[in-house]
Amino acid sequence: MHQALSGQRINTDSCVFASLTGSLVEPKTIVDIGTGTGVVALMLASKFPNAKILAVEPEDKILQIARENFDRSPWSSRISCLGVRAQDLAVMLNKKFDLIALNPPYFLSGPLAGEYLRAVARHTFSLGPKDVFSILADLMHDGSEGWISCPTIDLDHWIAAGKASGLNLFRRIYICDHMDAKSHIAVLGWSHTDKGLTEDRICYRDHQDGPPSPWMRAFRERWFPDVYNQRLWT
Repeated sequence: MHQALSGQRINTDSCVFASLTGSLVEPKTIVDIGTGTGVVALMLASKFPNAKILAVEPEDKILQIARENFDRSPWSSRISCLGVRAQDLAVMLNKKFDLIALNPPYFLSGPLAGEYLRAVARHTFSLGPKDVFSILADLMHDGSEGWISCPTIDLDHWIAAGKASGLNLFRRIYICDHMDAKSHIAVLGWSHTDKGLTEDRICYRDHQDGPPSPWMRAFRERWFPDVYNQRLWT
């Protein structure tokens, strides 16, 4: 994949988010909001072979790179792009989606990156928790799933905003670097209907500086088999 020279580049957390997104639906329509260079949209296209995916990215320079990545992929006929703000999407399309993935610029505080595109990709300048859940609620029908990730340091703010929007949290997955580490990210699944809440915890390694956990080995073999089979990861 091509990556942007700036902005939020592809990383393990975003790939893990894509692999976890969607659990109780077999979607025909998917929207990936804030697609960046397109890795989440591409993984969802592979995961759901009968779905059409709309990738949304407001930053034109990043969107052009996503388009190049989509055009070079086996799923180009099922992925389309739109260069608009997430806040304008529901009014513009007047459409609901079966699955919404939104990996937002989710840091509410902390130091800003010095480069503009990376800063807006990571911090909530114009897309805070209230905005995110308003967008999700508008794009979801009764059977939809909406998925986001957020840093656990701000988890209470995100969950409160989701509940205030009228959505129901049905899935919470804590992500941590190793068994003895605190979770740094949570992946959250939301719906209009109350399905009950299930929770899980995923560790990238069993121990600090140790080998990948069984979950991570299975993840790498599923999504990156060429590199996995070359044993380039430890």
